[in-house]
Amino acid sequence: MTAAPLLHVDKLTISYRINRDWIPAVREFCLQLQPGQIYGLVGESGSGKSTVALALMHYLSSNGRVESGGVLNFAGEDLLAKSNADMRRLWAKRIKFVPQNAGAALNPSIKIGRQVTEVLKAADGIEGNAAYDAMIDMFHHVNLVDPERVAERYPHELSGGMQQRVTIAMALISNPDLLIMDEPTTGLDVTTEAVILDLLRDLIADRHTGLIYITHNLGVVAQLCERVLVLYAGEIMEEAEVHDLFRQPHHPYTRGLFNSVPKPGQSKHQRQSASADAASQRLCLRRPLPARH
Repeated sequence: MTAAPLLHVDKLTISYRINRDWIPAVREFCLQLQPGQIYGLVGESGSGKSTVALALMHYLSSNGRVESGGVLNFAGEDLLAKSNADMRRLWAKRIKFVPQNAGAALNPSIKIGRQVTEVLKAADGIEGNAAYDAMIDMFHHVNLVDPERVAERYPHELSGGMQQRVTIAMALISNPDLLIMDEPTTGLDVTTEAVILDLLRDLIADRHTGLIYITHNLGVVAQLCERVLVLYAGEIMEEAEVHDLFRQPHHPYTRGLFNSVPKPGQSKHQRQSASADAASQRLCLRRPLPARH
């Protein structure tokens, strides 16, 4: 028997208002995420990856909207019908988001320690020494040196990489059911990136958290993800199991995306343009989902 999906998205079209017109940025996006599955969402800048993340989180700006006719269900609940108050309850515990810009996600006037422990209080009612100890433990997990000192600092007193690790810690500390991460390891050194990826694998294995991992880094996708969806200009070009996609990409855009990755000894003139191939062939290739029990 196939398990019920944690997240079911079908024919989701997302538009932005430009002057008086609503212009589609993402067209008929579809995704089915199972508990404990890591799903990669890849594509070049401007492909619509971050727009999808914002729509899934109910974070679209006032000039953005989800068009009628789409489906967005989380654990059997219709997220499109939820009010902001309903969504805040889900954000407190069950759905977490790690944005690209960690600095913008942190309150500049509140110390780091208080911000992280407030997450635990909202999610699980944990306060005091128990919350502090859990925070310090999570800071160790995300490779933050001298975590007690970090807790006493304001966001502007931390480097960009440290801010990023704090936002990852804030997302993971409440053990969410669904985690959406938008380029979460950008700006981190290779060692810390490896630590974060290992931590994510452990979280998925232990908690059966569903993870949507948004990135342009194909190496991270190969290491971390089980299934991958390729976006170009707001449309799905290809969707497949990771090992199938890396072994034999079918869509011209996907092949171009792989060919555009720099290789030792290769000049920029020898690299193929992924977008040129996509523009010439805008069909969608979606390989079947494997049976999950």
